Amino acid sequence: MFESLQTSIPQPSSNIVQNMKNERRAAARYRAKLPVEIEVNGYTIEEAVSSEVSLAGIRIDCEGPSAARILNRYIQVTPGENIAAKVNIKVPKNTGSAKKIHCCTRVVSVSRASQVRYVVGLEFIEFKEDSQKDWIVYISGHVNKV
Repeated sequence: MFESLQTSIPQPSSNIVQNMKNERRAAARYRAKLPVEIEVNGYTIEEAVSSEVSLAGIRIDCEGPSAARILNRYIQVTPGENIAAKVNIKVPKNTGSAKKIHCCTRVVSVSRASQVRYVVGLEFIEFKEDSQKDWIVYISGHVNKV
């Protein structure tokens, strides 16, 4: 099943903590192009790619007819609106992480970058099994801060 983010979260490495002191957001963001699969209301976008990642969420670029068909209705996400999305993130094996990170997220923003390209901001709500630990391992090894 999924584990809640309200459980004890292991502390990130000291270099991440130092970077977070200079960041205005809740968690430092890092550039990363990772293959992502996103499911919203039973519809799946299989060919999405992350552009930024953090301990708190992920920013994803999606394009194509399926992305347009699914995301067009969410262009104006209002604060507090609960739009859930299941996300599977493929991380490189050399990080020591699992092949895929499975999590539930909340859609916090959707913007249209072009007629067929969308940028989606997602906040992590909960992770499936050990995915949260694997995500922290991946982020802790990441050095390209935005």
